[in-house]
Formats: sequence, C-alpha cells, structure tokens
Amino acid sequence: MQMIFGRKEVNENSTQPYHAWLYTGAHYGKSLFWISGELLFAFYLSEVTNLSPLEMGLVLAFGFFVGAALDLVVGHYLRSSLSSLKSAGAVQFLGAIASALALASMLCGPWIKADWRFWFVFTAMAVFRASFVFYDLPQNAMISLLPANRHQRSQLTAKRLAGTALASLTIAFGVAPLLEPVGQANSKAFLVLALIVASIGMGSAGALWISLLELVKINQ
Repeated sequence: MQMIFGRKEVNENSTQPYHAWLYTGAHYGKSLFWISGELLFAFYLSEVTNLSPLEMGLVLAFGFFVGAALDLVVGHYLRSSLSSLKSAGAVQFLGAIASALALASMLCGPWIKADWRFWFVFTAMAVFRASFVFYDLPQNAMISLLPANRHQRSQLTAKRLAGTALASLTIAFGVAPLLEPVGQANSKAFLVLALIVASIGMGSAGALWISLLELVKINQ
C-alpha cells in the first residue's frame, strides 16, 4: 500500500463508483444532522421546550463552544486514526450513533419536568455537539483518503456538495408541516423527524464503513 505524506492511498483499480456514492449518502446523512441544528434548534428550544431567550442562548452558545473546542482537540489527538480509511470509517460510524442518541434525547425535552428541562437540554446539546465532532471530522478526512486520483477527488467533492444541498431541501420540506400557523409546534412530530434523521445518518454511515472495510481488504 502506497504511503504519501503520511496517509494511506488506495489503489486506483480498487476504487469503485459505489464507494463514492456511499460516501455521498453518508455525507447526506451527516448533513441532515448539521442542517437540523442550524435551522431547527433555536425554534425548537423556544417554541417547543418553552425555554426563555436567555436559556436558549446559553444552550446554543455552550453547544457551539463544545463543538469548536473539540474540533481542535480531536483533530490533534486522532490525527493518526483519521489518516486511514478503516479507522476513519469506524470513528464516523460511532460518531453517527452517538449523535443520533444525543439528538433524540434532546428532542425529548418537552416530556422532562419543567424544573429540570433546561439542564437536560443543556447537557443533551453539549453531548450532541461533542458527538458530532467524531461524526464530522472523519468524513471530512475521507475526501483526501478515498479518491485514488485528482479526477476522482473532483467528482467526490461535487457529489458531496450535491448531498449537502439535498439535505437542506429535505429538512426544509420536512420541517414546514411542523410549523403551525399559531406558532405551537408538534413535539411528537419533531421527535419522529429526529428519529428519521438518526436512522438515515446511522444507516448511511454504517454502509460506508462496511464498504471501506472491503476496500481496505482489497488493498492489503
């Protein structure tokens, strides 16, 4: 197996189109998580869990702080693991599972006793942002590990952008029916949406990992 700049390159003849499509699907699943957070969390925290503007701001701000800090820490300490397809695939799959559990837990906020709701959502958000780092970084690393040449890398980047756009449309159309005219959201529907997002994310990440194990075995 060829080594270039400390990372393990795949053999050009062993990389198949379906590897790129599975990566695109996994990126689509991951983007569903990210865009859900970007578009939904502020509305959800204020309108569904009934947090005050101050409480909502604290939850969001601390979550972003955790994510940003761990980006640096995880990127540094897991750089060796993220330099191979096998380990990167495993880390992103575990990150997808943890992110799914954290997201589903956070959307259970309306059923938590009011006295404990803020701290429950606060903790769940921090865990979600922390888990997402382990989901996000390995997939980003794969953009330089999976393609066998520059042409494949360009194609994979284009597919990745398409996956992000499709995820944006999916969330936009999926959330619109939940925003009732009177401003009162359906908490059960939000939870169902979260479970769907979680299932797609875990399933696509798992499928990508299995395909990467096959690809690594071929290259050994």
